[in-house]
Order: sequence, then C-alpha cells, then structure tokens
Amino acid sequence: MDLINPRSFFRSALHFWQKQIQCLCFILLVLVGVYTPVKADSSESEPEIVQLPIVMYHQLCPDSSRAGTYCLPLYQFESDLRYLKEQGYESISVRTLLDWYEGNGSIPEKPVMITFDDGYLTTMEWAAPLLKEYGFTGIIAPIGRVSQTYTDTPDEQLAYAHCSWPQLAKLADDGILEVQYHSWDMHDLSGRRGCGKKYGESSEDYRSVLSEDYARFLNTAARYEVELAPSAAFPFGCYCQETLQTLRDLGLLVGFTCCEQINFLTGDPDELLELGRYNRPAGPDSYSFFSAWEL
Repeated sequence: MDLINPRSFFRSALHFWQKQIQCLCFILLVLVGVYTPVKADSSESEPEIVQLPIVMYHQLCPDSSRAGTYCLPLYQFESDLRYLKEQGYESISVRTLLDWYEGNGSIPEKPVMITFDDGYLTTMEWAAPLLKEYGFTGIIAPIGRVSQTYTDTPDEQLAYAHCSWPQLAKLADDGILEVQYHSWDMHDLSGRRGCGKKYGESSEDYRSVLSEDYARFLNTAARYEVELAPSAAFPFGCYCQETLQTLRDLGLLVGFTCCEQINFLTGDPDELLELGRYNRPAGPDSYSFFSAWEL
C-alpha cells in the first residue's frame, strides 16, 4: 500500500479550493452586475446584407378582358400597392440604391423596387397617380425607337400606346418615376435576342452595336431633356458578361434582369448589374404573388 505524500496532498487540496473560490467570485460579480461578458464586435467582420425584392410590371388594362402574363388589370395593380403599403414596404429609387452603396444614405427596413418595362402610356396615366397616392416611386424602361414613333405620330390609345419622349420628360420631372435604358432598337427576338450577343459575333462588333444603340437612346433623351437613371433593363432578360462589361464602361451601374429571385445585397457594386425581378402576371391575388418574398 502506497503512502500519501502530505505535501502533495496539501498542494492538490489548495489548488482545488482556489478554483472553487474563483468560480464563486465570478458568479457573485455577474449577479451584482460588476462583470459584463464582452461580446465580439461582428460589425466589422460581417457585412450588412439587404434583402431587396423587385417587381416588374408591363401593360395595365382597365379590366380582366385583356389580362395576361404581361397585362395586369388596374384593380390588381392598386391591390398590389395597398398590400405592399400594409406590409410595411418602402420603395427605393436607383439613386437611393446607389447612394447606399456609396455610403451616403440608408435603405429602409423593408425596401422594394417597382419597375415598368416597355414604356406603356398606362404607366403614366394610371400607374404614376396611384404610386403617388400610396407614397411609392418606380422606374420606367421605355424602348427608345418606339417612344420616338409616338413622339413623331402622337397616339394616346391606352390599349396599346407607349409614352412619347416629352411624356417621359414630364414623368422624370415629376419625380415619381425614374427613366432608364431599355434599348433604342434591340427589343426583338428575331436575329439578335434582345441586347444579347449573336452567335459567332466578334466581341468588337458586339460592343460597337450595343454602344451605338445606347448612344442613340442617350442622345435622344438629352434632346428632349429626359433625365436618365444610370441603369438598364435588359429586353427579355437577354444579356451576357460582355453586355455587363460594355454597359459598365458606358457608365451604367445598375442592371435589371428577368431572373425571378430575391436580391441579397452585400455592398459589392458588381451585384447591382444583375438584379433579379419578379414579373407580375394577371391572376394571382396580391397575397399569393408577394408571399414568395416573405422568406
């Protein structure tokens, strides 16, 4: 039978009770509020992530008789705005989005972007007044050549008409709708698909075609004093990486696709050129359509 060394036993016992006393003191300090555990500051290591849904409208119609994938009855459009308002969404403009990226502004807790493709006259006559009534803003993307046609030959039949350039200037001045590039004459699926690159087309030729199209849109807007947002909506959602690079070189900072997804923004400027949007068809009620956003 081994004998216990009295000195070793004493040291072990002393070490045990020192630990117990330390634990007891820690508990007492926490209870009286003297000691507060320090939490790691994650603000520097984890970037702020903003969830940004975007809805895409096209034509509006007075009732359901002409409703379809790209034509929404007016009552459903107003129902959408009412739903977004009740759920606490706040619309943001392209300028507000860019200000946030540049560190010069903030984004609301529940942001939304409301876009209108093709520049239909119903956007001006029906959508803009309702946006103003509900406290929202939006972005309209006209087809330059089509707007020029309605400028040269005025026609205000709401069933099919598009905004003229002077009407686009008024919309931009009113501050409810920003105006953005949707091509001058590339809104077509025959030959070239939208503003995408043709099969076998050289990079030099493609960049030249796209640059010339944008220059014509830009120059016409300037002639009619239409202030443009530095953004583009890709016709039919067709584009490639060379599209993005060309538009970036031309000074466009935001691109709207037709990919139906929520955008999770981290502050990386490159992510702004491929923003997803949800097309709003006729049929589903506002709750059913927007419930996909509530992740």
